[in-house]
Amino acid sequence: MKFGPEKVSSSHDAILGHTIRSGNLVIRKGTIITHEEIAELQDAGIEEIIVARLEVTDLHEDVLATILAKSAAGKLIHCEKATTGRSNLVATCAGLLKIREDIVHQINTIDDALTLATLPVLRRVKKGSLVATAKVIPFGAERQLSNKIDAIDEACLSIAPFSPKKIGLINTRLPGMKVSLLDKTRRALDKRLESTGSHVEVEIRVEHTIGEVGKALGDLEPQCDVFILFGASAIVDENDTLPAAVRLAGGVIERFGMPVDPGNLLLLGSFGGKPVIGAPGCARSPLENGFDWVLNRVLADIEVRAMDMAGLGVGGLLGEIVTRPMPRQHAVQDHSFGSVGLVTAVVLAAGESRRMGRVNKMLVEVDGKPMIRHVVERALASQAFGVHVVVGHQADKVREALDGCDVRFVECSNYSAGLSRSLKSGIEALSYIETRGALVLLGDMPDVSTNLIDQMITSLDPANDGLIVLPVHDGKRGNPVLWSSRLFEDLKNLQGDQGGRVLFDRYHDAIVEVQATHSVLVDYDTPASLEILGTRVTADHKFTK
Repeated sequence: MKFGPEKVSSSHDAILGHTIRSGNLVIRKGTIITHEEIAELQDAGIEEIIVARLEVTDLHEDVLATILAKSAAGKLIHCEKATTGRSNLVATCAGLLKIREDIVHQINTIDDALTLATLPVLRRVKKGSLVATAKVIPFGAERQLSNKIDAIDEACLSIAPFSPKKIGLINTRLPGMKVSLLDKTRRALDKRLESTGSHVEVEIRVEHTIGEVGKALGDLEPQCDVFILFGASAIVDENDTLPAAVRLAGGVIERFGMPVDPGNLLLLGSFGGKPVIGAPGCARSPLENGFDWVLNRVLADIEVRAMDMAGLGVGGLLGEIVTRPMPRQHAVQDHSFGSVGLVTAVVLAAGESRRMGRVNKMLVEVDGKPMIRHVVERALASQAFGVHVVVGHQADKVREALDGCDVRFVECSNYSAGLSRSLKSGIEALSYIETRGALVLLGDMPDVSTNLIDQMITSLDPANDGLIVLPVHDGKRGNPVLWSSRLFEDLKNLQGDQGGRVLFDRYHDAIVEVQATHSVLVDYDTPASLEILGTRVTADHKFTK
């Protein structure tokens, strides 16, 4: 192939090397120049262009890309029509992408002109998912390259399709464990099974004992193809409750523990010749973890052996795990902050009080002072390191209501975008100080006590994975909420009218609950709710006009 500058007048049938833009004229690279393009270029005053010309021994990039893609595509892979030297390969069904890595390497070393890029090995894909792309780098290459491609007589890409499985789910429970956690676990598993053709055939909830779990396995065996065990307590030893129950039922333990994090504490075994997976605690979360890697293989009929699990370490660190930092981080944090101090109170007072009508709820007088002032004064009297107040709607009036209070005001310019915006503004304002956490209080909850705030601050325990502190009354979670600084990035990534509560499922194992009074469940954000306060509310709503 010849490549270089050429006079426009003699460029007929050449391939344009670079996109040309001149006024309203746009001719894209790769265009085969015709008399029409020559005329347009000349009208634009362009006399010379960069072009490629194929020789008789060359193949066009699209032809060669098609040959390359078809060579790579195996079972259940479709090659799309090549354009601009690229042919995409897509899955024709849901499953896992199988790759002969040695063949991919062989293809990519034939010549610099040929490239094949794929998704990672055994990546879960849907029907129509892009799994690889074959790209020819130049506009054309020597015909002999097609012979070298043809010499590779085995496809390197295929799909291991999911096959329908009847799942037997055993959820164990301990005294005091909430049914809602088991329900969330089931929903997370159902979500994972979507598009796989598999489903939970039977779910059994039993006490967390060897005998109960063993009996449940026996009851499920005739009905199910795969058994998944979610323990109320994480498996910590190969002789713990769940593995002992599998053995009691007559099953076999293949391996306990895997080099994937999150997902270390996974159990793999078999019962009646069928797979048994003892799920790690992180599998209650919808986020990808080691449980997904093993479950997907089982659903695609790919045998998972102890050695297969041992080989998952490279790439097995799935991301920063805020609930389990390095020990050195604990040491630094504890040295800097002590066991209690440096928790900052963040009071949210930026909202428009739309449910209250024309009245700004933050400014309604309760017991002779603005509602927001009650909240701030109790935070100031607590062990909190400092108090930040996020303002937006009627910001000047909120400042007036807090006249004399030793607080730092944080402006939230787009407070109307929703609760997450106010929360993010408060968290972002903490970046300039070293703080162990943020106690987020709502400005319309004037009865939250200083004692409760102090109790929550002393309950924050990052060293033992206590990253979220919640007040609870009669089994119901309320406000305020105390967040470890390790979760600040998650809070800053919230969108719309979401509060931080959407993170509770993700970090359910890091939640510490503190018993509290009914006050943690009551916010005064409607005219009807103010009636509960009765004579405590000043009739003329001072500061609201």
